[in-house]
Amino acid sequence: MRGDETACQKGVRCGVSQTSGCKLVARDDDILVLPVRPEDDYLRYVTSMTGTRIPSMQLLIPLPGHIGMEMLTSDRLRDKELHDELGKAVAGFIA
Repeated sequence: MRGDETACQKGVRCGVSQTSGCKLVARDDDILVLPVRPEDDYLRYVTSMTGTRIPSMQLLIPLPGHIGMEMLTSDRLRDKELHDELGKAVAGFIA
């Protein structure tokens, strides 16, 4: 995971998944940046194990990068649209 130190210092836990085969660990109100959207069955399974409410999470999937959608490459993480979406998502937690 790669975190945003500024947001985390203000009490927001942020992370970026680095692989599409990652183990998804999330809590209520988490914002997840993933290379691809997890299948609904997998998401329901994981959240049932952690007690996380799916509607409370925000899943952000950046546009494909120079090598596609398999990994969160630097070009995908620098995408302005992703930054805008992430900014809106985090703004709800930082007041």
